[in-house]
Amino acid sequence: MTDEINRCETTHVDVKSGEAKCTAQWLLENRNIKGKVTHPITHNNKLTMFVCGEEGFADIAKEIRNAQKSIDLCCWGFDPAMELERGATGPWPRGETYGDLLIAAGRRGVQVRLLVWFDWVAKQAHKVTNMPGYTHDEYAWRFFGGRKKDAERLSAQNSLADLRAAIGDKEAPDDLGILKWLRKHAQNQDREIPMLAREEYCASWYQAAFAKYLENVEIRIHSADIRSIHRAISAESTKPSLP
Repeated sequence: MTDEINRCETTHVDVKSGEAKCTAQWLLENRNIKGKVTHPITHNNKLTMFVCGEEGFADIAKEIRNAQKSIDLCCWGFDPAMELERGATGPWPRGETYGDLLIAAGRRGVQVRLLVWFDWVAKQAHKVTNMPGYTHDEYAWRFFGGRKKDAERLSAQNSLADLRAAIGDKEAPDDLGILKWLRKHAQNQDREIPMLAREEYCASWYQAAFAKYLENVEIRIHSADIRSIHRAISAESTKPSLP
């Protein structure tokens, strides 16, 4: 079937074995006809296959650290507090977080552009939770990214250290009563403090990013094109529900 997205392919059959091999279309481009190309094929690209998430995420961390001019990330969801590399064990953070890697890149002059899929309709209909600190867990014990001077020292380690310090400071703001609860249940602190610090870090990271307080870091969200999705699955035998 040919249309504005799909194209026909010719597959040759081996004379001796009677077998043929082919692959599904990878790129959503029109035929390479002059004047009609919307997604032209480019050449001299390097394609690396990763067989597991451990290798893939570690490579992302390496590429972010090595970036010199720009970083462009397009993803379905984004968790600023996620550790991309395995190694240390124990409570969060177990290593440098995704959000801290991007903050560090921006501070050394690299232009960071992050595009995340997010749809308010889908969130309401299907409870989409792909951006912790923004789509859920947005009511942290404090917000640390709302002011530029605070965003300048935003980091996973600072979120953890500040929460520990606030527990011992009877004058610390405690609108949600979280600090009071932690002081009362000291036996749960080792488990609860890293989790609550993680939630605060994510909420503050998104707050600072959307306010453009993270140097050279730009975040955008985009929703799905429902008409394109309907058209793409029109020939499928199984059709998922759509908002």
